[in-house]
Amino acid sequence: MTHAKSALAALSIAGLFLAPTPALANTSAQAKTHTLTIKVDGIEAPTGRMMIAIFQGAENYRVKDALQGIRPTVSDNTLEAEFSDLPEGDYAITLFQDVNGDGKLNLGKFGIPVEPYGFSNDAAPKFGPPQWDDIRFSVSEDAQTQTIKLR
Repeated sequence: MTHAKSALAALSIAGLFLAPTPALANTSAQAKTHTLTIKVDGIEAPTGRMMIAIFQGAENYRVKDALQGIRPTVSDNTLEAEFSDLPEGDYAITLFQDVNGDGKLNLGKFGIPVEPYGFSNDAAPKFGPPQWDDIRFSVSEDAQTQTIKLR
């Protein structure tokens, strides 16, 4: 990968971690909702917060419009967090560990992330963030789990 492509890839990944939008209100008119557990493995330094965003649908992922976001404190080498009140549908998860507490994914030389990050389906970035089809998963059961290993 050239330095220019590395920088572009890292900046694209960082752009997926914009501040998520508030959760949708759960009204009686909505269909049955579900709970999704996110399990994060591979935490080397149990410090800071895990910045986790969930996207519903390919278009929302493409324009970086998160459905919900959570920021649990990292205090161990694994972390579990939940998203609740999710209607059935297709989703994607992006996350990073904000080790230094500045609220953003820090980038190093050539724009390569220096803080750990990950995606649903444990997808790996290829010349930029993974494509929707690589990280998409369906929520249709009462309780599901996505396990993501930090990179």
